[in-house]
Amino acid sequence: MHWLTSLLGGGALGGIITAALTYFSKRNESHSHTETVYADHADDLFDRIDKLTEERDKSNRQAIKLQAKVEAQTMTVAKLEEKVAEQNKIIDKLTRQIGELNERIEKMSKLEREELSKNERTK
Repeated sequence: MHWLTSLLGGGALGGIITAALTYFSKRNESHSHTETVYADHADDLFDRIDKLTEERDKSNRQAIKLQAKVEAQTMTVAKLEEKVAEQNKIIDKLTRQIGELNERIEKMSKLEREELSKNERTK
């Protein structure tokens, strides 16, 4: 019985070792196979990376130019807003002056009417 246990134990250990060696052999074969696939496509991949990098850099340059334009337009808008505020102040001042003139005209008209009515009464 002791010899049966040794045989089965040794056979199992041999099977495990054989399985491990087979696994590592297949893995190395697969690994070397995938390396050749990658090597075959490496130039294409590097070309794609170069193109993508170029496109990214071009987009970044465009973004910087657009940002500069936005800043310039923002400054222009701010200046225009200042001018509009100044013009609104001038318009408000002119509106008050027109109101004052209308009051004077109203007073003069009233005085003229009173004077005309006095003249008519004295006739």
